[in-house]
Amino acid sequence: MRNLKKPRDGVEADSSSISTLPDEILLQILNRLIDLKTLCFCYLVSRRFSSIVLQVDTISFTAPLINPPIPDKNTVGDVSPSMPLPPIASFIIDKYFLSVSTFLSNFTAVKSLFVELPTSSDKGWIPS
Repeated sequence: MRNLKKPRDGVEADSSSISTLPDEILLQILNRLIDLKTLCFCYLVSRRFSSIVLQVDTISFTAPLINPPIPDKNTVGDVSPSMPLPPIASFIIDKYFLSVSTFLSNFTAVKSLFVELPTSSDKGWIPS
C-alpha cells in the first residue's frame, strides 16, 4: 500500500495525484486533447475539470455521416442523391448538431475550431 500524504483541506491526495497539479498545467495538457468527444469526457470528470476544459483554445470535431436509406432489393431504380431523409433521420441530425453546438458555445477561449465533414465514401452512422 502506498504512503498517503496527510489530508489537505479535507481532500486525501498522494504525490502522484493529478489533483495536486496547478490549473495552468492541466490546461496545457487539455489543450493537447483537441478532440471534442475526449474533451466532453474530461468535462464530466469534476467541477474543476469542467471549468478548465472550457478554457481550451483548439477543438477538433468530425461530423458524422448519415447513410442514405438502402432501397429494397425488389424495387427498380436507384435512390436519388437528392432524396430527402426520412423524418426520424432528420430529427436525429437536428438533435445531434444542436447538442454539439450547445456544448461548443460554452467554450470561452477557442482560437481554432477544426470541423471535418465526411465524404460519401466514408462509412459511419450518427450515434444514437
